[in-house]
Amino acid sequence: MKISQINIKNFRLLRNLELNLEKDLSLIIGKNNCGKTSLLSILDKFIGSKANTNSFSYDDFNIEFQKDIKEWVESDNVNENISMGLSIMLHRN
Repeated sequence: MKISQINIKNFRLLRNLELNLEKDLSLIIGKNNCGKTSLLSILDKFIGSKANTNSFSYDDFNIEFQKDIKEWVESDNVNENISMGLSIMLHRN
């Protein structure tokens, strides 16, 4: 199986990322502090060596999302939803 698409929401520097991967090779390049390590970190937490450790912390949330969490906790609006997520689309070879 191969990963063809990755969607990440509210993880570290990644507020809302949709990444379509090429069939044979995809390179992740970019300037400093743009989210490359965040991408690798969340993949490690879900499908890598840390997948079974439940190793999420408050600092893993995007800074804007941390503010959203604080406002949500302090508000009386229990009907409002907030979310963090990862979805990975797999294709058979």
